[in-house]
Amino acid sequence: RRGRIRSMPTAYTHQLIAEDASGAAKEAGVRLADYYFGAQGADPLFFYRFVVMRKNNPGRMLHTCGIYDTFSSMLDYARSRPEALGYALGYVTHCAADSVFHPYVYYRAYNCGATRLMRSICHTQDESDFDTHFLARRGTEVNRYRLPYLRKDIDLGAVSGLYVRVLSDKGVEATEAAVRKAVRGWFRFLFFTTDRHFVRGTVLRGLGRISKRFRHLGALLRRKNIDRSCLNEEHAPWNYRGSDITSTDGVDELYVKAVERAKAMTEKFLECWRSGEPLPREEFCLGLLTGLPEGGGESEK
Repeated sequence: RRGRIRSMPTAYTHQLIAEDASGAAKEAGVRLADYYFGAQGADPLFFYRFVVMRKNNPGRMLHTCGIYDTFSSMLDYARSRPEALGYALGYVTHCAADSVFHPYVYYRAYNCGATRLMRSICHTQDESDFDTHFLARRGTEVNRYRLPYLRKDIDLGAVSGLYVRVLSDKGVEATEAAVRKAVRGWFRFLFFTTDRHFVRGTVLRGLGRISKRFRHLGALLRRKNIDRSCLNEEHAPWNYRGSDITSTDGVDELYVKAVERAKAMTEKFLECWRSGEPLPREEFCLGLLTGLPEGGGESEK
């Protein structure tokens, strides 16, 4: 049960959704670099003391439990440290997108792979192909795209302080230095998966014929020709695991829903930040892996 970096290849999809849902953030006048980095959610924390905490690191924890409590901790912290508001609003868009896309991704994974490793490969490759697809719709090649900010543009003091508070509320002793190190690890990872000529990914997927571990590593890198079956352009039915909810949405429809959910959630978060009211639980308790109210449905963890 080693910790797997599942959500990383969707960095670009999360960025695009955050851009399309940025009305509340821009209206609030927050730093856009912080907001856009927040759109990556807790993914950088998969690198938090990666070897020591690989079985239950903060990245995994924040994706799988205490969703509403996490939002509430962030809201409280942003009230006392307004400079953290931009990151918190971006984090909200990440969670909105995950709760929309992950039910479909997990459905696909469980129908593509007989083993845990094969399901993880399918999950990772599909999310990578989503990046390529959504950027192509905007006329941009995935191998030439870059996020519109650098690590130096982010207020790491606000980000690291926020995570120390969030994790402390969950009973995890964290340090700002370790959070900053995790952020550096995430940026290095993003650089590794930026394959301008698709060479590294092609080589690793080729080695996958020898070992599926190489294929798994290769799935982290984008490929020029995606598997269009992952887009569900024919609108075949699929279901939320562990529930009787079914859908025929393709990824383009899911994208629109993710943007609309991100807009609604960021507007409500900002409203509560200003009013001092608590967040409405029903809007901020959806599981990031299941898309269902926390505690409902099944997910592989």
